[in-house]
Amino acid sequence: MSDIHENGETAEEELIKRHKKERKELQGKVLALKKSSNKYDKKRKKEVLEEIARLETELDLKQEEELNKLKASNADVTDLSDAIGSVELNSPEEEKVSDDVDKVDDDMPASNNQQRVSKAQRRRDKRSSQQKERNERIAQEEAEAALNGPRAIEGRAIGKILSSRNLELHQIPSDGNCLYGAIDHQLSLVGKSMGVMSLRKLTAEHLRQNQNDFLPFITPLADSGDPLNDEEYSMYCDRVEHSQEAWGGQVELRALSNVLHLPIEVLQGSGPPVILGTEFKDSSKVNGEPQTLILTYHRHAYGLGEHYNSVRPKAKESDQLEGQQLVNCNK
Repeated sequence: MSDIHENGETAEEELIKRHKKERKELQGKVLALKKSSNKYDKKRKKEVLEEIARLETELDLKQEEELNKLKASNADVTDLSDAIGSVELNSPEEEKVSDDVDKVDDDMPASNNQQRVSKAQRRRDKRSSQQKERNERIAQEEAEAALNGPRAIEGRAIGKILSSRNLELHQIPSDGNCLYGAIDHQLSLVGKSMGVMSLRKLTAEHLRQNQNDFLPFITPLADSGDPLNDEEYSMYCDRVEHSQEAWGGQVELRALSNVLHLPIEVLQGSGPPVILGTEFKDSSKVNGEPQTLILTYHRHAYGLGEHYNSVRPKAKESDQLEGQQLVNCNK
């Protein structure tokens, strides 16, 4: 027989009481985690489900270990997990399924050579199966979003434009230098590569020398919205020259077009192409041939902001893959 403690409860009763309390506390944590998850934020929802599964598994293992220790010290202890299991973390519908499973198992005669699986183990197996199904549903929803989300739609649109011009995408790393990297790749196609840092330096010098032309088009740094003063404009040019955090945009594209004396055409998924430096169209020649630098502009390539890629003539073996690169753009 088990010892009776000072509070009048046996060790088994104390353990059952404590385990029930722990499960109720976990139930509160689970509800709080579910409330913290936004149904539109699939990444957060997945993290919450994984955290809930981890907490439930840890508690199951901890309580199972404590039960085994008590059973080892008291031969009269029966399956305490049946009593503790009266506190469930599942929904009413899931509890009904669990009860039905338990009833079927209880009605089945136990084999002499096969040990009956405890209710606690059945709950763990059921919870693991449910978690697996949840993860599969999340993965399916994410896959559908990848095919029909803004990035995929934009990628297919740009892919059609490139295909109609017998071009294909050339991906540029998203390291803060994408605009300059795309321009440098375009120059490399005709053997005129200059390097990202050289292009940044040329852009900054042109901006410094033509402050009056570019200042009105640069977004103010101050919250007041006032135009940049001379010192702030100088700081802006310094960042263009030296900092990867200074991403390039239309101002920098215009400056590069002026410096290189070449038109720059920017293709996009929605809206017509943007062409800068049209005044250089008749006079721009690289190796004796008229030349226009062509970039693609992606609004939805990354969560942090816009992105520029380059293009190249389409290779024959890539015809069947048109547009696919854009769907998986820099994953």
